[in-house]
Amino acid sequence: MRKKHLRALLVIVPGLMLILLSVIVRQTSAAARRAGCVGLYDWNVTQEEDATVLTAWLSFNYNTAFPTVMMKTDRGAVEVLLGDETVYSYPAQYDGSYFVGRSLHFINLPQDFGGRLMTVRISEENAGFSPDYPSPLFGDYRNLFRLFLQEHLPALLSGIFLLLFGCVFLLLTVLFSVHTAGAAPHIVSALLAMDLGFWVLGDYLLLFLLLPVYTAGILSLAAFYLILPLMLLLLHYLHPDAAWLRTVALLAFLPAVLLTLLHLMHVMPADRAFLPYSAVLFLVLGACILQLVRKKRSGVYTEPGIAMQERGLLALGICLFLALIFRNLYLQAGVFAVQLTLMLLMIGCNTYVVTLILNYYLNISESYARKKEYRSLNQLAYVDVLTGLQNRKSVDNLFRILDSTRSNYCIVLFDLNGLKAVNDRYGHEAGDRILKNMADVLNDCFGEHGFRARQGGDEFLVVINKIPLPQLQSLLLRAIGAFNMMKPAAYKTDVSFSYGYAFREECPMGGGKGVYELAENRMYEQKKAYRLSADRP
Repeated sequence: MRKKHLRALLVIVPGLMLILLSVIVRQTSAAARRAGCVGLYDWNVTQEEDATVLTAWLSFNYNTAFPTVMMKTDRGAVEVLLGDETVYSYPAQYDGSYFVGRSLHFINLPQDFGGRLMTVRISEENAGFSPDYPSPLFGDYRNLFRLFLQEHLPALLSGIFLLLFGCVFLLLTVLFSVHTAGAAPHIVSALLAMDLGFWVLGDYLLLFLLLPVYTAGILSLAAFYLILPLMLLLLHYLHPDAAWLRTVALLAFLPAVLLTLLHLMHVMPADRAFLPYSAVLFLVLGACILQLVRKKRSGVYTEPGIAMQERGLLALGICLFLALIFRNLYLQAGVFAVQLTLMLLMIGCNTYVVTLILNYYLNISESYARKKEYRSLNQLAYVDVLTGLQNRKSVDNLFRILDSTRSNYCIVLFDLNGLKAVNDRYGHEAGDRILKNMADVLNDCFGEHGFRARQGGDEFLVVINKIPLPQLQSLLLRAIGAFNMMKPAAYKTDVSFSYGYAFREECPMGGGKGVYELAENRMYEQKKAYRLSADRP
């Protein structure tokens, strides 16, 4: 147990230190860049019918080639006027046919902006600036853009990493699913990683740099609402015996689909359900994980890979819950909530990915061990344990091939003479040594030419493809000499072997069995001659 905890600390502690270091570096450099910006704080807010109007005087002078205002808004189309001149409109020619969510704006101003009244009109009641940038920032466009990327660098790196990891993991799972079983949890894990990546990028408005604004907004919201059903579906595949998990996971997909459809049909903005859905997400996920923890404590065995993924999901669920709490405290906590939310999301997502990688490593190791064991068992099924030659089962498989081939081949049968007398006089160990010697002779003389097998007892078989008769006879003479040299001189019992061979062309209609019977008859004729000579005084 101590070793397991030590390995966990070796993974978690460096990760937390890297996250903390990246946030500190980001904050330091971002603070330096903010020094070159001017915050616009003094806004007069008035409410009109279905619109919020904010006005402020640009009473300062700022020497820059690209005067720009950067701001984030929550909901509503945005129109910006400088005096009576419209300098920015988002979306262009908005007709109210779709909802506008959180948006990032870079508003280019003319060089003579100083001393003029800036009016921001947001076409939705109670809408306003986003809490992480509660007031717009004024400065050079290049400086503002670098500031935005610098402050969101951890979210950018985490989101891209989750997306790339999910895509690669999904591709590997699909490619190897033909050869491995249980690919469903890996597929869901990859989809969950990609979904988290889309949500992190969308929640921090980074998708707006890559995709059209409306597409990025709905994709981010849909990704958020899919987190819960994907996590529950993964738990179901990790615990297929818990049938209730499948039902809960399928039911969790319904609100995600429903909220997305309502948003697309312009009935209700999907982000209106963000807070209640966050509470439901935590309650449902927490209840499921507690149920599984109770099951584990009851003594039911859980595989190491499944237990590891459970811990990753638990860490992800806790970090998501805390992040959503601070996410919904924007109005009270301001920028501080943004930083804490980002750190929690990075910790939860990275912990989940690490457990996913470790689980995949365990699965690959286990699969490799199973294949190795299967290979060993398969070898035992087709190989004679004593001699290392192929066994009778391999011979039967070979004859199915020989029956369908048209090429000329030769079957040679061998039968040991005097093996029973050796077993009776010197024991079975001596007889086994004779059998091994025979196998060594066949490997040495016929190893480069054909198939070798021990059919059982003292019978051996060799199949050679397309060999001339003189070469075959030369190999047989060589085998007789090699066997006589290996035969122990201390045995007072004569040990030798009889053989018989036949070619397929001698039995064109008989197939493999016909060639085998002809070779067997010739071997028995030679064996009979050996017995007659042994019986003579």
